[in-house]
Amino acid sequence: MYYLIRSLTPLTHVSIGAHAFCIDLHENWRSLVKRSGMTQEKADTHLAVMGRQWLTACGFKKIFEVGHDLRIGWGEWGVEHITVPGNACGLDIEKDGFGTFTGGAQLVPHNVDSWQQKQLLLIVFCALAEDVVLFADVRKDELTAT
Repeated sequence: MYYLIRSLTPLTHVSIGAHAFCIDLHENWRSLVKRSGMTQEKADTHLAVMGRQWLTACGFKKIFEVGHDLRIGWGEWGVEHITVPGNACGLDIEKDGFGTFTGGAQLVPHNVDSWQQKQLLLIVFCALAEDVVLFADVRKDELTAT
């Protein structure tokens, strides 16, 4: 296992942050990120090419700017920060491993209030996670070995 997406079911008893979820990153994920050779520049290029399509597909009708309203921060754990349109909406890295099932790091939510925001956060993370796996040249047996 490299990462675990948790708590996708929205909360029904709150309105603010009702769509919060976490992504636990296993220690093996950090090694895979390093092996992939992915960088902030490569991630920004992916975002520049696909960001507008992702915004539109998730129903963001207002003109939002890729690189400002939709942006990422890259680090040793891969995507360590994602911002999507909203009131300071995103996922941010927490590196102490507290609260994770994997013992590694965790992307924790901030102000994820809608399905649109949740969907866009998942799309950005998963697209870049696919790049990590592809560029690291992971074989099928490696994916099932952990």
